Amino acid sequence: MSTMNPKSFARLMKLLDLAAVDIAQALYVSPSHVSRWKTGSRELKTSRSYFEQLEELFLSVNAQHADGRLERFLLPEPADRPPEEREALMRQRLRQFLIQPGGGEQVDSPLPAAPVQVLVGLERRIEALKQFFEHVLTLNPKPDIYLKEVLYASWCPRHLDWFSLCHEYALRYMDAGGVIYYFSNLNNLDRATFYSIWKFTSHKNLYPGYSANMAEESPACAYYLAEGTRSVMFYAPEDQPKSYITTVCSDPLMLSAQEHYLKNLYEQRQHQIFIDTVENHTLLLSLVQLHQKKAPPLLFAGKFPSFLLLKPESLRELLRQNHVADEMTNYCVKFQRVFQEQFQDPAIRKTFFYYQEDLLDFAAAPQALDTALTALTGKPVFVSRAARRELLVNLRSCCGEDSPAVRIVSKENVIVHDALGDAITLWVKRGDWYLIFYPGDHTDARLIIDSLACTLRYDLYYSTLLNVPAAPAETAAFLSRAISILDEGTATI
Repeated sequence: MSTMNPKSFARLMKLLDLAAVDIAQALYVSPSHVSRWKTGSRELKTSRSYFEQLEELFLSVNAQHADGRLERFLLPEPADRPPEEREALMRQRLRQFLIQPGGGEQVDSPLPAAPVQVLVGLERRIEALKQFFEHVLTLNPKPDIYLKEVLYASWCPRHLDWFSLCHEYALRYMDAGGVIYYFSNLNNLDRATFYSIWKFTSHKNLYPGYSANMAEESPACAYYLAEGTRSVMFYAPEDQPKSYITTVCSDPLMLSAQEHYLKNLYEQRQHQIFIDTVENHTLLLSLVQLHQKKAPPLLFAGKFPSFLLLKPESLRELLRQNHVADEMTNYCVKFQRVFQEQFQDPAIRKTFFYYQEDLLDFAAAPQALDTALTALTGKPVFVSRAARRELLVNLRSCCGEDSPAVRIVSKENVIVHDALGDAITLWVKRGDWYLIFYPGDHTDARLIIDSLACTLRYDLYYSTLLNVPAAPAETAAFLSRAISILDEGTATI
């Protein structure tokens, strides 16, 4: 079965001035879906209806261009055939180009080796950025990257579709172990674009410095800098917004000056707090309490219900079973009380989100590691069967007809899973804060307090879950099934 060549797909998008969001709207898929087709991280087989829809979209968009650019690209020979025959041949060549190996390959011209190069033009800018990421991906150890984007510059990636491609590169870099310090003004970032880079913005190796107060920075200047290695800087003069001036630098003195500027900027802009010290634990509770009287909605997502649904005495017993020290036990109970005051407030709308498959694993597994408690206590905390049952029962009690707060979805729901990916432990209060807990060998918790980032994070989940009909009775029945599986496992021990 043939599959689409991602490079051919990317080349046709560029030829026809199509952005990922344009194709997403035409095919009724998410922009991240299109970006993965473009990078090859997701295959598109020719047997799928999406492939045929793409062919029709390319032909339709070509018809809207007076210059017939797609026809000239696919049929460079003179137009000496009847129109019907020429159209059939163009359809045939379009399919051949989309599926042939190497169809989108282009010869990459290396950047000059001089320590400072000034490039002019959009194509050279994009080429410089591609080579920047492809170079740092080959390095070991990987240098830290400082990435400063200004999304309302005249070279808006919404039209170039560079934005999605850049973040695919950045995601690959972080997956390979690299760290990115990222800061940007989110005021001009549309929600569709933010949602399409969800995997990037939630990555453990991303240290965000979102800021709504970067107006004093040059609105047309952006930096991509690999520490001690190379930088790419964009600049667009106000009187010549289409000049697309790009500077590529490997000069040690200039790199040192740029690094100093970006590190200072990050320190001023960062809104991420690591919950890894006594001081930061205290700061976390203070910040949550600071917003306690405000009533924006709350979201709790994860692989299984949060320990916040336990009774305080149950939480103490669970921590005792896991040999957690008294001081940290008291902190966790206080932490639980502060958050429970938030979601027990009837004025605050709550949403709990989980995948069916994760909850069934939670019920059936011999052990269940609580990511949040592990991050807070600094040691593995496993949830006992008694505590698991209490969590599932208390979650079921939230499935009231008057307030369908629990959304449980199968991972086979493509709309939801494509948008949100696999479950992560995330608690969000819209516009105020969000807490994200990262699993793994070095489990940790981070608090983000940028108001716009918190709004976008909540809205991503809320708007996605609007596609899931509220079904309190069915959700409660599913939880009863999970409880039965847990009880059956307990009985066999």
